[in-house]
Amino acid sequence: MWKQWFRNIPIAVRVTAWYTILLCLLFLLLGGAMVKINDTLRISLVQDTVRHQLGKAVKAPDRFDPFDDGIYTILYDKEGNVIRGQLPQGMPDAGQLPFQGEGPREFTANGRTFHYEDRPVEPRYLSRRMGPGMKGGMGGMGSMGGMGPGMKDGMHHDLPDLSGTSSPSHPDGTTYWIRSVTVESDSAKQAVLLVRSFLILMPFFILLAAVGGYRIIKRGFRPVEIISATARRIGEEQDLSRRIELAPGKDELHQMAQTFNTMLDRLEASLEREKRFSSDVSHELRTPVAAIMAESEYAGAYVESVDEAKESFRAIHSQGKRMALLIQQLLELARLEKSDAVQKELLDWARVTTDSLQDYRLLFRQKGISLTTGIPAGPAPVRGNAILLQRALGNLLDNALKFARSTVTLTLEDQGATYRLSVRDDGLGMRPEEMARVWDRFYQADASRSHRTHQGLGLGLSFTALVLSLHGGKYRVMSTPGQGSTFLLELPKAETAATT
Repeated sequence: MWKQWFRNIPIAVRVTAWYTILLCLLFLLLGGAMVKINDTLRISLVQDTVRHQLGKAVKAPDRFDPFDDGIYTILYDKEGNVIRGQLPQGMPDAGQLPFQGEGPREFTANGRTFHYEDRPVEPRYLSRRMGPGMKGGMGGMGSMGGMGPGMKDGMHHDLPDLSGTSSPSHPDGTTYWIRSVTVESDSAKQAVLLVRSFLILMPFFILLAAVGGYRIIKRGFRPVEIISATARRIGEEQDLSRRIELAPGKDELHQMAQTFNTMLDRLEASLEREKRFSSDVSHELRTPVAAIMAESEYAGAYVESVDEAKESFRAIHSQGKRMALLIQQLLELARLEKSDAVQKELLDWARVTTDSLQDYRLLFRQKGISLTTGIPAGPAPVRGNAILLQRALGNLLDNALKFARSTVTLTLEDQGATYRLSVRDDGLGMRPEEMARVWDRFYQADASRSHRTHQGLGLGLSFTALVLSLHGGKYRVMSTPGQGSTFLLELPKAETAATT
């Protein structure tokens, strides 16, 4: 059920939801890491600075700077009385925030955060440097000269009794501590504010990425929708003339659309050929079938002698022979359309042409037509099927034999990368519209050209065109009305000059 529900969701929505979830997880991890790293680095840096300043003050309790590098330092006794130094504004007195053990501490008051650390003064420094004269004053060091910004008076009285605290003391019994304090800077607050701003703006970034990504994906899948709609209309309307119309582009979807259009072109052309083929076959078979039916009906109703019956049988046989020839040629064309059925070998096209001419020279002489040839003495190596090439040439010679008036010229020439064979006759020629269709199946020129004793079926030239296509060759015709026609066949040269 869930799989079916998931498949029903549009791909654009699925992709958008997927990367949006990933972005949310990524931003959550990144935000948490930023908060943790910022707090850790900020506190560590402050505490290291305080500890460094405190270490210097403990070793010189009578000579430390009360304010140095943003650090406030004081010397105080167990009663909280500040002996030397000052505290920053807003920091409670030492008596209100007594010694609680060594280690960094944090205190917040009035919107300000203080980082401080206490450390007892070692006796060896007290015995040497601390004298009774320092108690209750600044030790003759200048009462205000070393005060930093925001300092307050450090002299305190009437503080709680701290005599129970265990710590080093002066020989006279007085206990002393050093406290270093710093106020969290504005830059640290700005860093915290920056992290918080990032966390606040993060949902808006994710929303913008989701909406923008969805629109991009939706627009990217637009060609797929057009392809699908076009295919659906083609199926519904049975109209292969439709094409997928997309804006210019070179991405994968545009290439697929171009491939589909090419396929539709071929399908449409194939369908048109099939329609024309069916129509032509029906037309070609209609005449002999009608003749057989008419002759049979006549013979059955009117023939009274054996001679008349034989005449009817000869007419029926002639039409049946024509139908058999038509069917045989159609089957041959169908077999040839499968290119893997053609076996090719290295052969000499000049020798194949010469062999084919042996059967036609007598036919041309009987009709009183001059046959002129121009075949090179050397070999013309090509790869092909000798029988098919002979039949292709034979169709051209048959065509010239039908329509030539006095002369036919056959030549074989080396064109560099190919060999070109031409058959030229001096017949009636063809108009441009006839040349465009002369290679089509069943096509025959007008009655002035085709109404002869040896009228064909209109399949010879289409057979020749198919043979040349299967051999990777080219074919074309040139013709001028009233002056004759020239049929040209070209085959690529073989890779080697060896001949068979």
